[in-house]
Amino acid sequence: METKGNKQTSNYYNSHWRDFADKQYPQSKLLQASHFFSPIIENVRNNQSVLDVGCGDGALWFFLKENKKLPIRYTGIDISQSSIDFLQEQSLDKKETFKKMDASDLQFDADYFDIVFAYGVIGYAESPYEVFKEMVRVCKPGGQIGIFSPEVLGISKVILYSIRSIAKLLNERGKKFLADILVPFFGLAPSETGINLKNATWRQVREVILTDIAPPNLIILPHETLLDWFKTQNFIIFSDDINRRSMIWGIKLENNRSKK
Repeated sequence: METKGNKQTSNYYNSHWRDFADKQYPQSKLLQASHFFSPIIENVRNNQSVLDVGCGDGALWFFLKENKKLPIRYTGIDISQSSIDFLQEQSLDKKETFKKMDASDLQFDADYFDIVFAYGVIGYAESPYEVFKEMVRVCKPGGQIGIFSPEVLGISKVILYSIRSIAKLLNERGKKFLADILVPFFGLAPSETGINLKNATWRQVREVILTDIAPPNLIILPHETLLDWFKTQNFIIFSDDINRRSMIWGIKLENNRSKK
């Protein structure tokens, strides 16, 4: 059953990806994808099943598609129909599947995928832990789960929430105008994406800013919270990037079943 919060998120991202889906991905996004997959990329086996939770504009899909070391069966889900339509148009591979779906209610059997990941998505969910539990449920025992959810600290967090408060008072055009004001200064603030006007277009930087300031939900998850989630679900953590304080990969134990 779709909640009011999930419907708002769906409506927002339908509009967002209609405006910003682009076949040209900023190099900074592809570099971030490379870093995210670095803990697993050498160990991916032929024909493994992969679930991308919140595939968005498809930057991670594009990286996997272009990387010949990853002969996988890819499934991407997103709450936005415009995202799914865009990626289906780009895909020519029968091993690739795209479905509109709420990440907190994944329509897959338990123990279905070898690799499940959510990149920069889980904090935008109405109930992030419910999304994580669903990821655990559909991951096979012995499979791998990866989470990237940037932790914003100190003054950067205060500034972000302040700008989000302003954005909530604006209509869609006003939000875009606010983002345009911020574009020239974006490279001055700490950002996990590393995107700025030196390595991306104005439109691409504006898109990243809007994903921070405009969505209905944004919960900044402390790194320790993510670690606790993996431990609660009885995972073995094999990659915990302390420098980024936002990226974790773990292995689902053979006797694991998603816990309440």
